[in-house]
Amino acid sequence: MMEMYPNVDIGDGVHPGNVIWCQEEPKNMGAWSYVRPRFVTTAREGLEKDMVMRYIGRRAAASPATGYPKLHAAEQDAIVQEALIGHDDREWTVQRPSSLLGHQT
Repeated sequence: MMEMYPNVDIGDGVHPGNVIWCQEEPKNMGAWSYVRPRFVTTAREGLEKDMVMRYIGRRAAASPATGYPKLHAAEQDAIVQEALIGHDDREWTVQRPSSLLGHQT
């Protein structure tokens, strides 16, 4: 089935490929913790490959928003930009708009 998607790189089990999970909610509120192990198991058992998924979204938090509309909008823009455009890891100098914005794993 992966032959249908020749540009998808699922990684080598240590280094992430280009499979990402992006969610608007903080890391502990969305589906990330439920979906990630299932994707990894499916890749391991179905494709016989180890897969590393990257998470793009807000860090774990007690609230789904910062409480400040401008900061929330800046975080949202950063999440969408990272998910759709990405960045070059070697020369990445862009600062996150907030320390609440999650790191990619």
